[in-house]
Amino acid sequence: AVHLDRALDLNPNFAAAHAARGNVFLMLESQQAAIASFEHALRLDSGNAAAHFNLGLVHQSAGARELAMHHFERAYALAPAIPDLLKNLTLSYIEFERYDDAHAILQRELAQNPRHFEALKCIGLVLQKIHRPHEALQYYVSASAINGADAELLNNFAVVLQDLGRLDEAVANYDAAIALKLDFTLALWHRSLAYLLRHDFARGWPDYELRLLNADRPKRPLEFARWDGRTPNGKKLLIF
Repeated sequence: AVHLDRALDLNPNFAAAHAARGNVFLMLESQQAAIASFEHALRLDSGNAAAHFNLGLVHQSAGARELAMHHFERAYALAPAIPDLLKNLTLSYIEFERYDDAHAILQRELAQNPRHFEALKCIGLVLQKIHRPHEALQYYVSASAINGADAELLNNFAVVLQDLGRLDEAVANYDAAIALKLDFTLALWHRSLAYLLRHDFARGWPDYELRLLNADRPKRPLEFARWDGRTPNGKKLLIF
């Protein structure tokens, strides 16, 4: 930070230094300062793909998802090979139900490189979201042949197997994903659903509670204290 500030004192119009300063602010978890630095960098150089991407990440974490998608699109138009950019753009398109747009860019990537691991993962996810599990499965199989030790891929693979009723295989893939990433909350929660579908309630119910951590969990119009399992002692119990 000291060296970047000195560089900017010497040249206030140094776009790359403003972008790098934004990265440092990100590491310091100073979101507003990071946004200001990235926006300043882009005013000086609108073609700075990394600044667009990182600004998109900040907006995404702050919940400004439409702004995030805009910057991911700009970054992708400028430098599509930035690591994790394709995944984040795909997730943005899925969130806004722009499935055709996501499918189109991923097909273009795969036309150029049929072994593009991230594109195979992402197109499988798009097909999974639009309820085409058999097609999604084929892309996940291809991605697994390239890198079968990717926790996200294993989780998504398991979800598709679960959708197809192949519960034992699904649980095995969730287990493999969790072994690679012990705090993989999404895989733990999805595995609980597979356990419940197998009527394995003892293993299913505990991790099912992880649904409460999901930021997208539907909000109730009124919130009540959760029942702790004790005898209500004359109080009423609302089953919602």
